[in-house]
Amino acid sequence: MNYKFSEIADIKMLQDLLDGFAPLYPVATAILDVDGEILAASNWRRICTAYHRVEPTTSQRCLESDTALANGLSEQKEYNVYKCKNGLVDVAFPIIIDGKHLANFFIGQFLFEEPDREYFINQAKTFGFDTSDYLKALDEVKVIPEQEIKNLLEFFAKQVNILAKLGKANLDEQNINAKLEQKVQARTVELEKINQLLKKSQEIANLGIWELDIVNNKLYWSDEIFKIFEKNKKNFSASYEGFIEVVHPDDRELVSSAYENSIVTKEKYQIAHRLIMDDGRIKWVEEQCETEFDSQGNALKSIGTVYDITRRKEVEELLQETLDKQNAILKVENVGFAFTKKRKFTWVNSAFENMFGYDNGELVGKSTRTIYASDEGYRYYGKVGYPKLVENGVYNQEVECIRKDGSHFTILASMTALTNDLSEAVGVFVDVTEATELRKQLEEINQQLAERANRDFLTKLYNRRGFEERCKEVIEFAKREGSKISIAMFDVDHFKKVNDTFGHDEGDKVLKFVADTLVDIGRKSDIIGRYGGEEFILLMPPKTDVEESIIAAERVRLSIQNNPIDNIGKITISAGVATIFPNPNDDTKQIADILRKQADKALYYAKENGRNRVVHSDKL
Repeated sequence: MNYKFSEIADIKMLQDLLDGFAPLYPVATAILDVDGEILAASNWRRICTAYHRVEPTTSQRCLESDTALANGLSEQKEYNVYKCKNGLVDVAFPIIIDGKHLANFFIGQFLFEEPDREYFINQAKTFGFDTSDYLKALDEVKVIPEQEIKNLLEFFAKQVNILAKLGKANLDEQNINAKLEQKVQARTVELEKINQLLKKSQEIANLGIWELDIVNNKLYWSDEIFKIFEKNKKNFSASYEGFIEVVHPDDRELVSSAYENSIVTKEKYQIAHRLIMDDGRIKWVEEQCETEFDSQGNALKSIGTVYDITRRKEVEELLQETLDKQNAILKVENVGFAFTKKRKFTWVNSAFENMFGYDNGELVGKSTRTIYASDEGYRYYGKVGYPKLVENGVYNQEVECIRKDGSHFTILASMTALTNDLSEAVGVFVDVTEATELRKQLEEINQQLAERANRDFLTKLYNRRGFEERCKEVIEFAKREGSKISIAMFDVDHFKKVNDTFGHDEGDKVLKFVADTLVDIGRKSDIIGRYGGEEFILLMPPKTDVEESIIAAERVRLSIQNNPIDNIGKITISAGVATIFPNPNDDTKQIADILRKQADKALYYAKENGRNRVVHSDKL
């Protein structure tokens, strides 16, 4: 750390030290920093102040004396003695703290022996001094033996160094305190950031935190719990009784018992239950709680979380409904279903087993070759079918098969890949030997499976998987043709506010409205998808350049802005656009990732700079 002597030493105390010494020894004393600034001085002799440092030539000699003394100290001497050309003696020693040369202490304007009066008389004549008064000033100069000067130097060295070290210690303490204060401030800022992040995380995850001080019967709710329970923080006082009032009447005993049992067993608990809102709506929440106990086993504090799982419950119900329908399909007597992994059966339904004449579970683990009538047919259908699975994800083919008893029959097989590497697939099999009508049913089932795999159930647009598959096709085409590719990512502005204000049903209406607008405004060759949440993505036809892509995105933005939604009003969207010119040898997936990242970066810029705007990544 760099610091000056004046920053660590008490200059006033040093001045008092010099002034206190002046009556004892009629010599001049001074303390100068290494830059030559006089910090403290006392008792300068009149022969110097009235004569030597006034006349130009003698003044120059004084400067030479100061310089010679300082230079001598820089050569790391304990002290330096210099006899000025004006006839007086000056002595100085360095002030060194922690190995740093910070200042110099001067004792001067004295003599080691009786003066040569003729020398001073001649000097008075030479420079025009008043000889009589000049000699009186000379008589005021003290003659001090050199040993006595050394003793004085040692005395002042100890005193000055003690004061300087005390000052340095004080400065160090101040620096330590300042650093501690900085750390405290930084930690305070960090804790505030963490608190804000925690609050934001709770908001994003619909997760609230509560704490019950059992000893003082005080309950704390985080802001997110008030939101989940739809209670105004100003008008609703958090309490256990108030909480129970919000719990669905049929679940209150369950909730109370869960908490009370956890106190008895001293184990944490997790429970899902319903809430009933003021307007009669039902919400689902999942609670977890853990209680702290003292050494005697007395409950002190309970800490818990409340997670809004309403949406998850709705999805679970929808999934269960879908599973029920799928199970109904799987149980159709004349339609066989089989799941395969690495060309071996992992599961088949009873209709499939009956179709091929096998007992329950007999086919599981066997090679798919088992059901083909010949090796040639097995190889042929693999050669024809796998490229189609790679290209389309689905493969339909009439296949000559063999039952367990050796009899041959024809089935219509529809295979759908479950993984990108085709190692897993699901097959739907219909015996078309007896009923050609079932062919139509099979095609309908296959279409449903394909649509479910690649379409978003709410907006009917491509989901992420479906969009990425189509995007891959377009990029491959652009690489072959040497054309540009443009992509736009859209995000509904303040969508969370729409959900919080109008509810998720109205939020779904907004998502459908944006999806319909993209389809209506877009071209037939546009590939449109819902990429997740309130985010949509648009892949434009090859050869769409930067300006055309901006215009296309702007049309969508303006249409949404200018067409209010019933019960909600106007909404806006922000868009990020990116354009790339792929080389034939570029990796297709890497091109897609670059496009998405550039568009996402532009979208983020649009959101951060006012929203309701279109930004192209080339314009950043």
